[in-house]
Amino acid sequence: MSSTTRQILTTLAAIVIGFIVLRWAVHLAIGVILGLLPLALVVGGIYVAYQVFGKKALGGGRRILP
Repeated sequence: MSSTTRQILTTLAAIVIGFIVLRWAVHLAIGVILGLLPLALVVGGIYVAYQVFGKKALGGGRRILP
């Protein structure tokens, strides 16, 4: 096999492997983002409720210090 043919095959193999790795990385990133999105929405809602209710624990009742 000549060096030119070997170089062409090596380049093609690198492109195919790069494509496979890039596709896998994008798939993994999308999976992580879609997994964390519901958690982020819940935590964001809790934070907004915390800000709205004056940064106090909910349901404190009368057992608080003056």
